[in-house]
Amino acid sequence: MPIASVVITLDARATLHDAALAALRDDERVEVGNRVGARVPAVLETRTADEGEALVREIASVPGVLLVELVGVDRSLDEGDA
Repeated sequence: MPIASVVITLDARATLHDAALAALRDDERVEVGNRVGARVPAVLETRTADEGEALVREIASVPGVLLVELVGVDRSLDEGDA
């Protein structure tokens, strides 16, 4: 299972960043950290690297998300490599 660390930048408007955080917290593949200003750290866990890339694109399309920055990826348990 690849695990990725990301930093997500949210819209400054409260209604948009609150809705974005709610959507992220509802996704079992995403563990959301504490928001600092407009940025929130998150850990993404998927079965394969391809699914991880798709999840990053999905998060980037959530209303209220302005940017998803990849910090690091651990692919040592990537089920797609089996």
